[in-house]
Amino acid sequence: MDKIKELLQAAIDELEKTNVVEQKTRPRQYVPENGEEYFYILPRGEVSRERWDRYSIDRYRLEIGDVYRTEEEAQKVVDRKKLIHELWQEEGVLLEPDWGDENQLKYYLYYSYYLAKWVKSNHMLVQSQFELPHFESKEAVEAIIEKYGSRLDVLL
Repeated sequence: MDKIKELLQAAIDELEKTNVVEQKTRPRQYVPENGEEYFYILPRGEVSRERWDRYSIDRYRLEIGDVYRTEEEAQKVVDRKKLIHELWQEEGVLLEPDWGDENQLKYYLYYSYYLAKWVKSNHMLVQSQFELPHFESKEAVEAIIEKYGSRLDVLL
């Protein structure tokens, strides 16, 4: 068993050296210094700026993850939320998938870094994503990919 682990680790190390494996990690929550400018999202989806002064409103925004270093970071979150909302309004969405029914296929879209494009797949009993909707057919997912195209990239 140890030999298998060693071989697997050696393969992973080699892939990382050749940049075939792209690792993306999210940075820790940004906490501005006192007096530093930060950005946040207004209830109507607009990005606004404020100076950090440790007032309760600053701390509340921080607690819900609504503090961003740049306007661009905040705008990307707005764009992502709007797109997810739009996807949930599309035809063919399974609003309440039956995760106990192995005969009900639940189709979803995901980005394949190997193929460098958005693709479809399905689950029967396992839910591996929680923000995006599942669809009742592969055709519904294909239509979503066709309709939204590169707009889907904001989800990455």
